[in-house]
Amino acid sequence: MNCLGMLEYKSVSAGIKSCDTVLKAANVKLLYSMPVCAGKYIIIVRGDTGAVYAAIDAGKQVSVFNLVDSIIIPNLHKDIFPALTASGNVGKIEALGSVESYSIAATIIAADIALKTADIRMIEIRIAKGLGGKSYFNFTGEVGAVRESEKTCIKYLEDNGWLVYSCVIPNPHPSLAEKLY
Repeated sequence: MNCLGMLEYKSVSAGIKSCDTVLKAANVKLLYSMPVCAGKYIIIVRGDTGAVYAAIDAGKQVSVFNLVDSIIIPNLHKDIFPALTASGNVGKIEALGSVESYSIAATIIAADIALKTADIRMIEIRIAKGLGGKSYFNFTGEVGAVRESEKTCIKYLEDNGWLVYSCVIPNPHPSLAEKLY
């Protein structure tokens, strides 16, 4: 169940219809099915790799002209799922990394890259709702690990034209740190 699939539509109605198709096509667990800023609709599922591929492929056929983007990430880092629901407990926030993107899909890919680069802990991943279509994620760990992860994931975002901004704060103020959950 460590495979994630996502579809992003520029039409809410097309997204709803696609979600029904996705869920009927294969045995996947629905994580998100919702409208997001800029009038788009996203569907995020997880499951076994074969099931996710089958579900996403079926969903992509529903409204090809309204499809903005789709991704499938097999072997997704296990900390992505709790971060998508802001339900992970990362403990003390040492250094803080924050990365913002114009793309929902690219944000999830960049967060996965960050987690696989160095020993960091994902605080949360926020996807597009109330953010004008943008997404971001926050993570923590030792300063060197946070800087290394930021460098690797922003390279991916820059190379694809999705980076809005990123920063590393070596020792965030305790009042800021407590508000990040």
